[in-house]
Amino acid sequence: MTRKQPAKLPKTIPVEWIEHSNRFRKVSDLYPRQVTEAYEGASAMADSDEEVAAKVAAWERRHGLLVRDWYKWGTEEGRPPGRRKPRPA
Repeated sequence: MTRKQPAKLPKTIPVEWIEHSNRFRKVSDLYPRQVTEAYEGASAMADSDEEVAAKVAAWERRHGLLVRDWYKWGTEEGRPPGRRKPRPA
């Protein structure tokens, strides 16, 4: 069995990665990863919070995952509720 080689990371972290993390960590610590998965690595920065939430929920459904209320999840992590928009139904 061959072992998968780890991905090679750049020597410096791209600004786009930092902006993505900063924006979506306002919702939950785990949300940036879900956004990246839902967008298949493409940038979600141009989309509204509501569009991103809908795409993440659709991705979770397609993969048979529990569709989480990420905004509620973030509140349980201690995120202040005033910094987030409500998740669309």
